Amino acid sequence: MRTIWILCFIAIISACSGAYEPPPVPIDSPKPVEQSKEIPGMTKENAIKLLNAYKASFLSLIKETEDNQKVYSYATKQEIQQYFQQTMSEELAVQMIDSFFTEKEDGVYVIARGGPTWLEENQHFEFEELSKQHIKILQERDNVYLGHVMMVYHLRLEDDRWVVAKVEMNNINDEPRDVALTILDLIATEDMEGLAGYVHSEKGVLFFPYVSVDEIDLVFQQGQIGDFLKDGQVYTWGVYDGQGTPIELTPREYYQKFIYDRDFVRADQILINQFVQRGNMINNIKEIFPKATIAEFYIEGSQKYDGMDWASLNLVLEQNEQGKWKLVAIIHDQWTI
Repeated sequence: MRTIWILCFIAIISACSGAYEPPPVPIDSPKPVEQSKEIPGMTKENAIKLLNAYKASFLSLIKETEDNQKVYSYATKQEIQQYFQQTMSEELAVQMIDSFFTEKEDGVYVIARGGPTWLEENQHFEFEELSKQHIKILQERDNVYLGHVMMVYHLRLEDDRWVVAKVEMNNINDEPRDVALTILDLIATEDMEGLAGYVHSEKGVLFFPYVSVDEIDLVFQQGQIGDFLKDGQVYTWGVYDGQGTPIELTPREYYQKFIYDRDFVRADQILINQFVQRGNMINNIKEIFPKATIAEFYIEGSQKYDGMDWASLNLVLEQNEQGKWKLVAIIHDQWTI
């Protein structure tokens, strides 16, 4: 018996020291079954938590900025993207960064414009389970900036964690004003894929820098709009007022100079088919588009420049064969010589 206890003690010491090796597994022994990871579920309560975390990640950066709009927590857009991807898909994180942040030599700055539309957890919303890995949250929203729209938040399971994968905004009441407000929000957030869904499928969308539209026009078809801001080609968009030189810009450069050069989402005045002569340039939009409804988003000029730094964005809508209002032109307006 003493010998047996000594042998057992030696075996235990050997195992702790790493010297002991377990007996080989017989060849005909079955291989151990790997335990599969349990996919975490998504409930309404967890969906609210995720969407609140998605909101907080964005607002935390906005709140830390000062008058200069600089972000201090992160030095590059790439760092912000990694931070955002804790709650968002890579695609949504990139879209958010491109829409609301710009990188300069000394850091990252917030672009002053209207922010995303968040879930209002105290208001009714629909919870739709498309699959075990894909949940849709739908909520109707109605305000002066958006009109009456349906917000759709796509939650997906990616790499064993839930993220906000995509956010859509669909117009509910197909009235010109509501459609125009929805389109403007898509433009403001640089959601070109969403914007493409509102472009007239046959006529495309015309771009022009001034309200006196002439034969020098540029039309992009619906299929081109999704990648509009990624297009590196230089186009001629018309001629500069007072100079006569061609406006030769890439789509993104044109967007920054002649589409969303002001925060039109917070326009001082919204006019639907009401025409105000603001400058000395003749507005002939209605002559070019006689059947259209025109929504003008007007930003007043400042006292510093005696009001001459005003600007407008005109969204020109026409009904398609199904009676849906579709975008056929985006026309900028500003003080001209």
